[in-house]
Amino acid sequence: FPLSFLATVGLIFVTPAIRRYMDAAIARGGFMGKKDKGRNVLPGIFAFRGIPKRKWHLCKQILAETAGAQLMVLPLLVYYFGTISVVSSVANVMILAVVPYAMSVGFAAGIAGFLWHPLAIMVGWAAEIVLEYILGVAGILSRIPFASVRAGRILSWTMLSLYVFTAVKLIVRALRNKKMANGE
Repeated sequence: FPLSFLATVGLIFVTPAIRRYMDAAIARGGFMGKKDKGRNVLPGIFAFRGIPKRKWHLCKQILAETAGAQLMVLPLLVYYFGTISVVSSVANVMILAVVPYAMSVGFAAGIAGFLWHPLAIMVGWAAEIVLEYILGVAGILSRIPFASVRAGRILSWTMLSLYVFTAVKLIVRALRNKKMANGE
């Protein structure tokens, strides 16, 4: 429950801030490179020439949601496990697009099971393909040397302090935005 709750808080409150930061950085030609005829040109290993705006919007959304959720759960993960996954963001980006399909096909297999067992088996095979992809990505990335780094365990008061600081920051920002919306 705590991980799901914190990930949801990250999606709701932290992701929009990351999206605003990404938009501002792109507008000023910052960390994502310069503008070229309305398309983003990314530097270095991301040297895709002219990503269409719709696809770039989806990439930004996936990256921002992944970062927002992971930033909120990171202190708790370090507290529980004492490690930081270096590849988790890559795994999330690779897997995030197929999760709705896995859920939909899995749900369809469950419904088909109520109707006719052989149909459920056939639909279940489709679900297995999607789930095998997810497990395959996780398995491959987990075998990368230094896929996780030992961070040592943090103290509970340190973790709680991080979350209290974040909560206060989010509340102050929400109150400031509310004042601005009301014209005060």
